[in-house]
Amino acid sequence: MKKIIIAIEDDFRRKLYKEQFTKNDFQVIEAKSGEEVIDLSREESPSLIFLDTDLNGFTGLDTLEDIKKDPEICQIPVVVYSPIKRSNDWERAMDLEAKDFLTGTGTSPQDAAYKIKAILGDQKMSYILPVSSDLESFKQLADHLGYKDMKCKSCGYSLTSLQLLSDISKGRNYFTVSLICPGCIKKGEE
Repeated sequence: MKKIIIAIEDDFRRKLYKEQFTKNDFQVIEAKSGEEVIDLSREESPSLIFLDTDLNGFTGLDTLEDIKKDPEICQIPVVVYSPIKRSNDWERAMDLEAKDFLTGTGTSPQDAAYKIKAILGDQKMSYILPVSSDLESFKQLADHLGYKDMKCKSCGYSLTSLQLLSDISKGRNYFTVSLICPGCIKKGEE
């Protein structure tokens, strides 16, 4: 079982994330302040730190900066969590080499658990992009991949979405892309 430190100041949110991470087979160690995160990281050697931007003492981003300066714990992957989306926090977290930046408004505790598993190499992340979300970009990508007129090469069915599958081993922003054909899926179900 992989050990993670979860540092969320708010008791209710910390409990929600702890419960979900525990359900996903993580041993969870709780921290409420930046100082506690650093001390526990040295003592426990966690596989990952889940770090809130809003902490007692120094902010989560100040804590991340201290983690990255400490040779004993700088190699521990850190996922930064912010209850509110703030672009300057995202930029600073990425500059400090956070593995990911999640917002409370856009990420459920289960989504966070999946992303942590992907970062730790236990699971690949998969994102589905429907055609309707950006038709022109989808057409360009389908054409680039050799799917003329957005038709499946196997059955000729109209393609409706593409799947982005993360490959953390190649870098934080690397995805393989595959097109999803509802015609081939239906054939496979028969």
